[in-house]
Amino acid sequence: MKIKKLRSSNEAVVGIVVAVLLIGLTVSVIALMQTQYVPKWMKQKEAEHMEEVMGQFTRVKFAIDTQVASAIETPIATTITLGSKELPYLVSQRSYGQLEILSGYNDGSGSDSGFRFQITTDNKTYDTNDINGDVSGIDTIQYSSSNAYYLDQSFILESGAFITWQSDGYDFTIKPPIKIEDNGNDVLTINLVDTKGIGGKIQASGYGTTAIMTEYSQSLIDNTADPDEYVSEIIITSYYRDEWHNFMHHLLDPDLISFIESTDPNTYEYKITDSGDYDVKIDFNTNNNDPKLELKLYEIQAQIGPGWID
Repeated sequence: MKIKKLRSSNEAVVGIVVAVLLIGLTVSVIALMQTQYVPKWMKQKEAEHMEEVMGQFTRVKFAIDTQVASAIETPIATTITLGSKELPYLVSQRSYGQLEILSGYNDGSGSDSGFRFQITTDNKTYDTNDINGDVSGIDTIQYSSSNAYYLDQSFILESGAFITWQSDGYDFTIKPPIKIEDNGNDVLTINLVDTKGIGGKIQASGYGTTAIMTEYSQSLIDNTADPDEYVSEIIITSYYRDEWHNFMHHLLDPDLISFIESTDPNTYEYKITDSGDYDVKIDFNTNNNDPKLELKLYEIQAQIGPGWID
């Protein structure tokens, strides 16, 4: 009987070592991608989504401006992408967003001031928180992001103004439709829009795509038929007071019009002051030439989500 000799071999060991090395290399590559590249890719993805929503909000404003200009009761739907999806196959987080119509109601305490315009002329006061007995105030449209990688932003349509907010500040992306003409007889033209949420459809959240539908409703204030009123005081209440202050300051630029801002109580044509947390006050000197007022306030009805509910 022959006895077989056992021989030692490293072939199996080599195969195991190669497999372990390949697994380790794969884990290292995935870990590197997860820690270094996925956050960068997702940050860029969320930044692109913010740009997309900004463009969509611009189209919402265009739709509202068109409806106001034409005064035709035709609904227009505009889509808003609430969030962005995660990356396939890799571990990442999707972003979310919230779209809502915010009430401008003021409970009188000053803590819930919302957005408000008070204009005092030589013979009456216009107050957007009290329009023909309606004290609900001016509603605004707002989108707020909930990003995992990129800084959060909010886009706000506030009575004709398009405001972009982020943690380091805010500014007017599109300025409000307010102007003054200096043609020897100064006319201050103010066009305001109340975007009124109806049917209880005033909010949507998540990461999908939703629609916001708007429709022209009515003209609430229009004194342009005989604008023989002179402005003595304007008070603007807004969470974005500083930008409204800057806008009104540039609007009444003494290099562009005849107004002269001065601290002298006897010589100033106008002066701008801030009060409280949200009010900016423009005081015109009634001893001098105040501008005439042309004021229009429109109501736009709005709903969020598919389907129109009266």
